[in-house]
Amino acid sequence: MEPRIQISRGIESFLDYLRETEQQLHMAEQSEQEANDATQDILHRLELCELEDEDAERLAYKLREVRRQRREAKDRIDQTAPVEYYTLGQEVWKTAENWPVPETRVTHLYLDSDGHANTSAGDGLLTFAKPERENCDGYAYDPENPSQHIIDMSENEIEVPEDYTREELRQDLLCYTSPVLKEDLVLTGDMTAELYISSDAPDTDFVVRVTDVDENGRSIKLADGLLSARYRNGFAQSEFLQEGEIVCLKIRTTKLSNCFRKGHRIRVTVTSSAKNFIFPNSNTREGFASARTVVAHNRVYHGGLHASRLTVRVEP
Repeated sequence: MEPRIQISRGIESFLDYLRETEQQLHMAEQSEQEANDATQDILHRLELCELEDEDAERLAYKLREVRRQRREAKDRIDQTAPVEYYTLGQEVWKTAENWPVPETRVTHLYLDSDGHANTSAGDGLLTFAKPERENCDGYAYDPENPSQHIIDMSENEIEVPEDYTREELRQDLLCYTSPVLKEDLVLTGDMTAELYISSDAPDTDFVVRVTDVDENGRSIKLADGLLSARYRNGFAQSEFLQEGEIVCLKIRTTKLSNCFRKGHRIRVTVTSSAKNFIFPNSNTREGFASARTVVAHNRVYHGGLHASRLTVRVEP
């Protein structure tokens, strides 16, 4: 089955759920309003002494009915779990008492390479074990030639899962890929990338993506996140980079619940642009408003004291 078909069915299932929930909420609100209107009608007619015995019985019955409908609608909503989420790959709805899902366990996926993680054909690795040896990967980011953030025009959405296989052939994109999974692995929750980076520019962006790579090498984006280096310690003020300085960026990605199937691989990519999603960073102190741009030479460090990693939550 084609991934796009699976994704489309998952979206349709989610939309059906939203429609059903909206109808239940509308029923509860409508029933409550009808009950209030009926009550006010009875009280008003009592005040005017217009209420006959037959009318009183009819309205009392109506009042009991709308109140019953309201209770039933509210009961249906109250019986719903506090958290409902959809797991891609398993194509099922799940429930939980909280988010993050209490049953999940925190796990780290570490970036590693021999210094040549550029493109999906590079030597970048994603491993559950922390690398002892420290190394780094580098690339040149040119604001005049930004990488693409793929948009599905048919969906008019920017966060629909898309195929990044071609985009991952760019030299200004680092790829870290896990070994082939020997069994299914379900990741559910928020993810945070901790990247140790340096740059010869005072500011630049870092974009992280998490993709699911199938047996044929097709890389489907599931989650992403980004951060300008100047805002690594908050948005209250800019803190510019010093050339050669290694700093840590913590980048939170979009939420995820996905079953990485046996035979698939997990991939984390790092780049510095996302055309169609953000304006290219000029790599200057003036930021996006700058009339000039410079090429930034960026590095991502991993292993040893600078163990860049992705923190995830694994379902049992």
